[in-house]
Amino acid sequence: MINRPSAQVAGFGLLVFLLLASCLVAGVAATLFAWLAWLLLSLPGLALFGSRGASLAQLALASVAGIAVSLLASIILGLLVGKLPLLILVAIPVAIALTTHLLQHPGRNSSGLALPATAWEIAAPLFALLLSFLPLYLVGAEFDGGHHFRSFFNADFFKHIANSEELARGTLPPLNPFAADQELRYYWAFYLLPATVIRLSGFAVSGVDALLAVVMLQNCALGLLAFGLCIRLTQGRVIPAAAASILTLLSLSLDGLASLMDWGLIRHVGLTMATVNQEALDFTQHWHSSSHLAGSTWQRLCLYLPQHELALLLFLTWASLFVSANSERAGAFPWPRAVLLLPLPMISFYVGILAATAITLAESIRVRRLQHTITWGLLLGVSILLLLPTGILSTSPSDHASDPFLSLGNELSAPLAERVAWMAPQFITTFGVVFLLGLAGIGVTSKLKEQGFPLATLPLVTVAVGVFSYFGAELLIDGRLRVEAELKTSFILLAGLMMGSALFLAHPPSFAGAWRLFRAVCIPLLLAGLVSPLHDLVWHSSFPRDDDVAVTDADMEALRWIRKNTAADAVFLQPLERPFLLGGRDAWVAIFGARRVAVAERAGAVSPTLRHSADLVFDTAADREIRDRALRELQVDYIYLSRSLLQRKFDQLAKILLAEGRDISYRSADVAIVKHQ
Repeated sequence: MINRPSAQVAGFGLLVFLLLASCLVAGVAATLFAWLAWLLLSLPGLALFGSRGASLAQLALASVAGIAVSLLASIILGLLVGKLPLLILVAIPVAIALTTHLLQHPGRNSSGLALPATAWEIAAPLFALLLSFLPLYLVGAEFDGGHHFRSFFNADFFKHIANSEELARGTLPPLNPFAADQELRYYWAFYLLPATVIRLSGFAVSGVDALLAVVMLQNCALGLLAFGLCIRLTQGRVIPAAAASILTLLSLSLDGLASLMDWGLIRHVGLTMATVNQEALDFTQHWHSSSHLAGSTWQRLCLYLPQHELALLLFLTWASLFVSANSERAGAFPWPRAVLLLPLPMISFYVGILAATAITLAESIRVRRLQHTITWGLLLGVSILLLLPTGILSTSPSDHASDPFLSLGNELSAPLAERVAWMAPQFITTFGVVFLLGLAGIGVTSKLKEQGFPLATLPLVTVAVGVFSYFGAELLIDGRLRVEAELKTSFILLAGLMMGSALFLAHPPSFAGAWRLFRAVCIPLLLAGLVSPLHDLVWHSSFPRDDDVAVTDADMEALRWIRKNTAADAVFLQPLERPFLLGGRDAWVAIFGARRVAVAERAGAVSPTLRHSADLVFDTAADREIRDRALRELQVDYIYLSRSLLQRKFDQLAKILLAEGRDISYRSADVAIVKHQ
């Protein structure tokens, strides 16, 4: 065992590395304000679970618990008053922390959370940071006269940026930044984190940098919480805990190997690594499978899915408290764990509901009392009902039915029986060695008990929820929606497999022959899976022309002017551009200019009337009367003209609008911003 001073030095080194890496990725200002926001929102958890001399894993647990409480309280209060001023946002976690500190007995809730001092604690978070640093560092790379955004970033992160800027305005429930007259029909609770960074900085930090800084913090917390949970399950065995958490972070699928097995691409390995997205592949396709089990990785979670990552952090925090708990002996209801369930669906709808379901099942199995089970069931129901007042769910199905992303292909053509038959090998090729280790760990330790509770029950429940979700998606859902459901399911399934892997590595089978056979299978599977994280790292760090959105320097300068010089509630109209996944360049004003746009493809449900009006505004053949009528319909304050978006129409439209007597608020050689009202 490594002594405490060595562990403290290692922990300090990790924090220094995180600080420097975040400064390089997001900038010094964004990093400092992100750390301040993280600390502020963490205060309730630090007051409840923190202790002097706590390990980094314990502090990560306390921080995430505090953030969950702060977000939940802020959302409830903000919905009641319709606004969330910065002063109230700051006061909420401070007030909760002070109340907690005054009411609880010192050390009451942290006594069972202490972990052995070990430098191995930093291994998993270090891997998480190393896997994400280079792709995030290259976000917005400047070359060839523009700021370049790789497809992994612009497909998802563009939405995150605009939503973060929207939440920074403080109105609850928030409006849709891509459709100014609509509420935001999306799980938005996570965005309060980067929004707090933006607001604490006085809007000096952009949404891009705020998100990047928050993601770096979450990635470090993911590694710490994964290790902390595993070492609790293994009862202090650091090597099995570190190995299980690292293997899960690496997500050693065979998809990377599949991308290299096409002979036409092997001859151009550099091209392969840079252009093939392994998420769209499955190793079993080389065995002529006609179906594809969708699965993602924690590595990708660390890059562009911060809302799902935060939901997973809450689940891992609950799981750590669940494993460490002893309050059930006294018959007390575990309210600190219950609070972690409530915000989950508001943070990530699908991941959150799966996590909340696993929590409810595990808690009900552990304490088999009807009242206890009913209480957890009610909490699950409340967490889902909270989606209505937040505007995340609407009672009108039409508000959700027109999302353009869900109209993409991926229809199922293979018969159900054939797809189910392929699922077993596809689980192995998709999740790699962790799948076998996880299932073996659940089986080997099914009778081992800790505090009167079988250790394998928690990973068994988690894996069962994930597997049933996969079967449900295959049975009930088609098209892109099926793919999205399965991708999100994989994050929870990996959590259960990680727990099972930790148990197996800590309690290997006593039968030497069986153990040798198992190693003979797992070691080649592990080595074959190493291609995937390396391939993914290269793919996410490259800029192939077909997967790149470039915002010109002139546009970026104008968008920064918008963010600094126009009213926060101003509404813009820009040339309609489809999101990247649908073949376009997206709504830059909502993303980088931090202002709502009247209509954009990214909004999901796009009004045909507003779309037609927008087309009329940019129609050079339309007269002033038609254009004025269209602008009144759109209710915009400014029109954004860009040479890169309008091409040859730019100069002509600028002259027409100027001739109509409209004010030009901003003008450069390639961008004009026209004031309408």
